[in-house]
Amino acid sequence: MPWNIPLGETLLLLMIPVNCSCDVLSPILRSMEQSIESKLGQHVRLLRVSHGMTQAELASAMREQGCRVTQATIAKIEKGSRPLPVTEIIALAKAFGLRTSFFMRLVEGDPVADELAQVEATLAGLATEERQARDRIRDLEGEIGAIDRARQKALKRKAILVKTNA
Repeated sequence: MPWNIPLGETLLLLMIPVNCSCDVLSPILRSMEQSIESKLGQHVRLLRVSHGMTQAELASAMREQGCRVTQATIAKIEKGSRPLPVTEIIALAKAFGLRTSFFMRLVEGDPVADELAQVEATLAGLATEERQARDRIRDLEGEIGAIDRARQKALKRKAILVKTNA
């Protein structure tokens, strides 16, 4: 089955007569569509946060790919309240350094894709933490350098004072 549809919904689909009106079918299809959008939205948020990006930064990265999105658009995508056109899926994939097929496998309910999304998020999170740690090390090295310069200045001043008083 191309979509990961809960068993109850699958049974409902099988029970719909062929000559059924769209009034009956529409809510079922809308529910399936919403669950797909919700799942994609959850993964977009997970990837964004693990990459250390704000919604505005992700929107900016997508605009660089030619998509007209704002921070509010990203918020709607993450909530699952807005569909994701193919052009935006491509831009998201580029922003996160993934293949577009990654998102399609999520839609299809591929358990490997779900786990891969979690691993990707973990790796991106670790990369962000490493970057932050390296920034702190650089800051500390700068502070140590400033302390060494101050110490050298103080030692020179001390030597002058000792020599003057000797």
